[in-house]
Amino acid sequence: ACVSREMASVMTKIPVKEVMVKTAETMGITVEKKNGILVVNLPMILPTKAKTKAGYLFDPIFYAMQNASEQESFLLKEKAMMCIEFIYDRSNKNIPRGDHDNKEIKQVIDAIANFVVPDDSDDYLSICQISTEGDYNHTKVYVMPEKDFGDFFLKHQNK
Repeated sequence: ACVSREMASVMTKIPVKEVMVKTAETMGITVEKKNGILVVNLPMILPTKAKTKAGYLFDPIFYAMQNASEQESFLLKEKAMMCIEFIYDRSNKNIPRGDHDNKEIKQVIDAIANFVVPDDSDDYLSICQISTEGDYNHTKVYVMPEKDFGDFFLKHQNK
């Protein structure tokens, strides 16, 4: 997939950024800010490390973030919390859930953190992972000031 995108850019002479933004749109990746919280929606459950590499996700997420950040800054001036939520289709109990520590999250963290914090070290960014059930399989990434996470988590769990 990654090579195909690069070839499309070279062959059509369309800038890589444009190809990647279109790829993100085609994949269904969305970026928005709601009530001061950055929400990145990924239309799939992130893969498990042993099954596949998530490198194909970095560029579309990165360019979707870059495109959205041109309209609105997402940079936080304080320590941030990134909450990765795996939302499983409640009507399909046959979907393997996997362990959180086996999910391929590094590419996602790196692509998003570039636009939110100066560095993704624990000086600037804390990370949590949760799983819930919903109408279809997807992953949401929320980024907010760390001090706001407790309220977010309580409201989110009680929705």
